[in-house]
Amino acid sequence: RSGKPASTGKRGPPTGDEADALSKRAACAAAPEYHGESFLLMRQCLESQPGRCSGDKFAVTMPELLQEASWAIAANYLDEPGLHADPQVGLHCLSKCPVAFFVDKHVGTDTRGNHVMQRGGLNDPDTYFPSNYTIFEQNTTGRFGCHHSKFFLVYFEDRGMLRVIISTANNRELDYKCNTNAVWVQDFPRKEGGKGPSSEFEDYLVRYLKANKDHRNGEEWKLPLGSGRQDVTAESLRMIDFSGAKGKLVASVPGTREPGDDEYHCWGLNRLKAVLGAESFPERLRGSALVVQSTSYGGISESGFLEQFFPAFEGGGLGPPCDTKIVHASVEEARSSKLGYPMVGCIPVKKDQIGKAEKLHR
Repeated sequence: RSGKPASTGKRGPPTGDEADALSKRAACAAAPEYHGESFLLMRQCLESQPGRCSGDKFAVTMPELLQEASWAIAANYLDEPGLHADPQVGLHCLSKCPVAFFVDKHVGTDTRGNHVMQRGGLNDPDTYFPSNYTIFEQNTTGRFGCHHSKFFLVYFEDRGMLRVIISTANNRELDYKCNTNAVWVQDFPRKEGGKGPSSEFEDYLVRYLKANKDHRNGEEWKLPLGSGRQDVTAESLRMIDFSGAKGKLVASVPGTREPGDDEYHCWGLNRLKAVLGAESFPERLRGSALVVQSTSYGGISESGFLEQFFPAFEGGGLGPPCDTKIVHASVEEARSSKLGYPMVGCIPVKKDQIGKAEKLHR
């Protein structure tokens, strides 16, 4: 016998690292799972309810999606100084984990005063972004095209799970705090032993990520995790089981392609046409009206774009739509909006362009 008093089975409150570990496990256990069954409204974080949406199952804040991440792969068209530290936006939740970030090499920042996009390149992207970010500038060669993807691939080590988040928001204060944006989210488990059959979703995601190369050296990207852990690459995502995906990915990769090219049907409008053509929609939807919303269409009436665009939606038995409409604001609606005249620049088409396009009605 040691002479020490017998244990009563009770212990004091955890302290130090033990408390941090318990808190982390509790957060992971309480984190909701997202099944990719619908789009969610992106909400701004409130000081009274940081990171929560009061139980609204159709809305979400970025902290709800990003907190306790082990590492992440992210992409956006542009980025704004200070946004990653703003608790009302929520990107600060990625401040303590390695992040691979893809950004268009031609895009600088938004100015907080007038939110005008500045082109001309990032002078030093490796110091412009948070220190835990590894930056990969995307090569947009040629006259047309840009890196416009907006997504987060967030891995949670404790749960063995990857969260795919596809967003409509640019990384700027205006989008997160003033504009309406949405996200599609689905959680995917790790494969048993990290190996197993692939799926169409997996193959397409890996192919797209491989197409994103750093223009400074032309090499495939990789995210170092340090501490002797294996780097994250596009191929390493094959450890995730994507077989339960509820959606199809349609990605755009800058460049020009001709019929017969290997990637002609892989990206953009041709990919959309292939995906819809493989579906089988109910007969009651045949000939339904087509309503489209986008932030930019360019010279839609002069380029012949409409002749290619609308037929892409006729697959799966839908056939030609009975009507086509485009959702956008008028100059007067923009003027009287919360942001006023600066929003006029977001009107996607000119009045004379709509007039020339007989199929197109606002």
